[in-house]
Amino acid sequence: LEHLLDHTPYCASCEGCLAKSRAKKHLEGSFKKSGADHSKTVTMDQLSLSDVEGSIGIGGFKYGIVYCKVEEDYWNFVPLRTLLAGEAEESFKHFWASVGLTSSNILVHYDAHSALVRICDNLGADRKHPPPGCPVANALIERKVGLILQGIRAYLTSAGLPNCFWPMVGHAFSVNYNVHHLN
Repeated sequence: LEHLLDHTPYCASCEGCLAKSRAKKHLEGSFKKSGADHSKTVTMDQLSLSDVEGSIGIGGFKYGIVYCKVEEDYWNFVPLRTLLAGEAEESFKHFWASVGLTSSNILVHYDAHSALVRICDNLGADRKHPPPGCPVANALIERKVGLILQGIRAYLTSAGLPNCFWPMVGHAFSVNYNVHHLN
């Protein structure tokens, strides 16, 4: 049962681990957490989760956003119906409140996606984004995006669920991963 929380360590006889291992591997280590004060640093990235057939998740969800508090390596996945700032802003406010931050004491790392820029502008958060076309400059959040995609794939395969359940499965995976790895 503990293995099914986040499918670690890898088990060759587990269908979820096999599904998870088919994911593209990202570069690790290019975002250095050591040496700088990251107590107020959050990183975020958005992703589209509509599959190739154009089906959407239960509840009308098409996208997801991943937030990570760098110092604690605490992260969360939130399914979104749109990438418009309103829905994403609310989810970001809930995340930063859950980690004890406010817009006046937060530094956000993200790529230059217009929805993410708008969120930070609307909320007055300090921000920093990597140079265009250089996603490894924020490898920490890129790794979390890869991890959530692997986790969704593993959970859906293990449970025998169709892809439309990804919004619930994604959130459950991020919660289980944090509980298992923060203790």
